Amino acid sequence: MKPAPTIAFSYLRYSSPAQSDGDSVRRQDTLRDGWLRRHPHVHLDSSLKDKGVSGFTGKHRTDKMHALARFIDEVERSRVPCGSYLIVENLDRLTREDPETSIPLVLSLIRAGVRVVQLAPTEMVYEPGMDFGRLMMMLWELSRGHAESKRKSGMLAEVWTEKKRAAGGRRLPHGKAAPAWLELVGAKRDGTRWDFTRAEYRVRPDAARVVKRIYRMAVDGLGVQSILKRLHAEKVPAIGRKPAWVRAYVTILLTNPAVLGVYQPMKGRGKREPDGEAIRDYFPRIIDDALWAKVQAARSRRGHPGCRAPRSRHVLAGLVVDARDGSVMYVHGHPKVGPMFLSSNAYEKKPGAVWATFPVVTLTDAILSRLVELRADELFADPGAARVSDLTGLLGEVERRLAKARERFDADPESQTWGDMVDNYDRERRRLVAELTAARQEAASPLSASWTEAVGLIRQQQPERLRAALNRTVEEIRVLVVKRNTGRLAVAQVRFPGGAVRAYLVYWRYRHRSVPAESHVPCTVWSLTAAEMTPVAAALDLRDPVDVAALEKQLADLDVAALEDEATKSVRRRKPKAG
Repeated sequence: MKPAPTIAFSYLRYSSPAQSDGDSVRRQDTLRDGWLRRHPHVHLDSSLKDKGVSGFTGKHRTDKMHALARFIDEVERSRVPCGSYLIVENLDRLTREDPETSIPLVLSLIRAGVRVVQLAPTEMVYEPGMDFGRLMMMLWELSRGHAESKRKSGMLAEVWTEKKRAAGGRRLPHGKAAPAWLELVGAKRDGTRWDFTRAEYRVRPDAARVVKRIYRMAVDGLGVQSILKRLHAEKVPAIGRKPAWVRAYVTILLTNPAVLGVYQPMKGRGKREPDGEAIRDYFPRIIDDALWAKVQAARSRRGHPGCRAPRSRHVLAGLVVDARDGSVMYVHGHPKVGPMFLSSNAYEKKPGAVWATFPVVTLTDAILSRLVELRADELFADPGAARVSDLTGLLGEVERRLAKARERFDADPESQTWGDMVDNYDRERRRLVAELTAARQEAASPLSASWTEAVGLIRQQQPERLRAALNRTVEEIRVLVVKRNTGRLAVAQVRFPGGAVRAYLVYWRYRHRSVPAESHVPCTVWSLTAAEMTPVAAALDLRDPVDVAALEKQLADLDVAALEDEATKSVRRRKPKAG
């Protein structure tokens, strides 16, 4: 049997989105490709990327929304083959945290059998059994990365503290950034620094008129969605950083005290907090107090809590993409049906976007009901996936029988038969656990083990862990929703790393008042295969606008009633006869 190839996981990270356009990515890729040319027997896995994520806070290491955190979890679960490589430009790409945290992190990877490759400033492989010199080099690099970040953080904090002090005392601008309706004039560059002593903010008349008009629309009773729709319909140029008006920015304009001339210093990353007292008369005022008060009162009167989507994240969060416009699908609250998937472009009232909703729970349950039937060896090029899947199934059956035997033994402790069965099933369970652990370590790709785990979590109905497992094993889910008189049709195309694709057709129908609840079937789901769904072309690519338009026409003309009748007959033919 041909041995499985050694895998090299390439980890790429940069701290700020601006670095994606600079030399950071090119430099890391060039160094990695040079190492791979010198090691032709190694198979590259380049899926580990954390873009715009700091290595100083440790969030990229602990939050499983980030690639490094997911990789560490795979290592801890013994799903990364022993002897694999983890390639980084420098150890500070892994982490810039303090040595008390960074050193145990790297050592834990090495103890698990992962060989950490550092490409610069000196190429070095940190692995089990390494000599004292390499160990000292590892400690030095980790300490240097943390010290450098700590020094920069302290310097920046001092600079911003001084700028905020100047802003409050002398009302000096503290940076080139300004609200969209203002511009900064008079700032001069002095070598590598900017001089703001003669700088001032001036109102941009066109932008200020747009802000005032938005405030007048809010006073007239229009909500954010209606304001957004009118701005798009009249093709009013956007004044923010984005090229088009979005709901979030309109909300910010209506709640930002900077329109009153107030500046509130902030601190922290992510969820920022006020840093000191607000500074009045810092910016030129464009909205008076009376208009501001009217807008805030109008917004408070428009609250409709029953129409807001729940804040809890669903298991497919971040994966569902609208096939028509390529935007991520939001969860939009519906007062009667509940949470609904909706294109974020439609939610933002962008021109050309189609408002087509589909119930979140219905689509999620339909997709999961079919994904649970897929085996890892069908999706990923992994010769060990079939064995992992088989052992997982056997272990689940043995654990079910063991639980049953223990229940019977607890009811009748004197029974020798049930006691022997508990012992036998427990021995079998421990044997299967050992074999499954070994099979996972020998598997060529951790994706297979992750998918096997995801299938188990679907069956166990554990949404919190399932969300992370799906984010590791599913690239995206493209969804096309078409309205029908009696409900909605949706095609969901699920894409997996490596190129595997599965597509499903889901039909959801409204429940009419005259239909008894016990007889109402809320949805039907089909796999788009030649054997089960010939009327709809399964080979279409929902990333291609031409294919999306063709599929939309097919769904509009599809005879759903005939399709359901055929599905019912098929179920009856497969149902075994009584007796």
